[in-house]
Amino acid sequence: MMLAFGMVRRGVWEHPGAARPGRFSAIRLAGVAISLERHIRNVSAVAAPVFDADGSCVAALTVAGPTERFRAALESFVVTIKDVAVRASGAIQIGSDRRIV
Repeated sequence: MMLAFGMVRRGVWEHPGAARPGRFSAIRLAGVAISLERHIRNVSAVAAPVFDADGSCVAALTVAGPTERFRAALESFVVTIKDVAVRASGAIQIGSDRRIV
């Protein structure tokens, strides 16, 4: 999520997915990242970005759970995490030292 929305500066954090910019475009377009057992067997997750007032991605919210139950409620998780992330984005304030306050 952080790589897709440009929070992490190049060279500061390397990630295997960084070599696939098309994947990041799809995440930005959807507004969420969905992982169905991508990293851990039997665990799935949905993540959405949280933006500050300048439109910079400063955090991500994630919901994760057992894949068996997760798949049945996937669309509900997507809608909910996007809504909560949008509300959190409106509440974020960044101090002059770039820390969340």
